[in-house]
Amino acid sequence: MRVIVALTDAPDDKLLADLSRVSGARLELIREMASNLYLLTLETQGADSECRAAMERLRGDPRVKSVDVDERRKIQQP
Repeated sequence: MRVIVALTDAPDDKLLADLSRVSGARLELIREMASNLYLLTLETQGADSECRAAMERLRGDPRVKSVDVDERRKIQQP
């Protein structure tokens, strides 16, 4: 799952490893999107519910400001 994460600091290998441990998911940086906003992959073993649970654990970490699924936006037709 691709997620957009707002962090208090730029992610280095140590921070990503620690957040992976905290969340129970494998986190990998794809790219920086804006200041303190990053696109990451979040991988877990099991169903989609496991990814959602890992996102909730990340949200509880004080170094994480927000976590949202990267969803493509569509133009709404009238």
